[in-house]
Amino acid sequence: MKNSPKGNLKTIAIIPARGGSKDIPHKNVKLLVGKPLIHYVIETCLQTPEVNTVVVSTDSSEIKEAVSKFKEVKIINRPAELATDDTTSEEVLLHAIEQLEKEGVKFDTVLFAQATSPLSEPSGFSGLLEKIKVGCDSATFYVEDFGFFFGESDILSARRPRQHRKPRKREAGNAWTFSKLGFVKHKSRTFGQIGLCKIEYPNNLEIDSEDDLYVIERLLQLRERRKRHMYYQVGHNKSNEKESKYEADYWSVIVDPDGKKRNRNQEREQRIEDVKEE
Repeated sequence: MKNSPKGNLKTIAIIPARGGSKDIPHKNVKLLVGKPLIHYVIETCLQTPEVNTVVVSTDSSEIKEAVSKFKEVKIINRPAELATDDTTSEEVLLHAIEQLEKEGVKFDTVLFAQATSPLSEPSGFSGLLEKIKVGCDSATFYVEDFGFFFGESDILSARRPRQHRKPRKREAGNAWTFSKLGFVKHKSRTFGQIGLCKIEYPNNLEIDSEDDLYVIERLLQLRERRKRHMYYQVGHNKSNEKESKYEADYWSVIVDPDGKKRNRNQEREQRIEDVKEE
């Protein structure tokens, strides 16, 4: 447990993670770039300075095992009646808050984070929590949407070029923050004075389908490669003689258009350095 942040507000991050998933079986523990999906949001919560304690509410033994890697993360056993297709997130959150209070855990603010949004960042969570510190009752992310058909007037009116249209705010599904007492009273993640924090693409993406999974996995791969400065990688199939011959010929001694003999193999590292950004 971390020290209480400025403002004396103690924050609990609650991550609901159900075992059953019809769209993608075992979604929350599915490996993405070598890590279970749920690890990404846990790490983001742990890296958010304002968060004192991270909690995972789950009914799944698989998820509990995956979460057990993080010794500082508390697991709340979700009862079977709160793990159905009809169960709302609000019901799960209320149960988690009740269990924490029974154990004597003191906190003022809740960060409700979705395990299916692995591109969320600590700075984004901090932005939401800042809204509560400055007086908002609840806060959520939004993205700007230039789409049509928000209402009947949009359907019947003349279409205007995008550059002349004012973007609308659309709620993103990454996370919400709210005061504990207000949530218990209203039983809704958004209530009272609602703070809005803009989130940029692709950080707003969440996994609801196999297509989402493929896109986010690729984005995570790119993010990981940037962190490790991995800009160049060659997949070489030694069983393919034609490909092997091409590779050998390409990097061997050649005669360039000016008639100069060059050993390209000796130029390989410099060439990689020249194009590493690409």
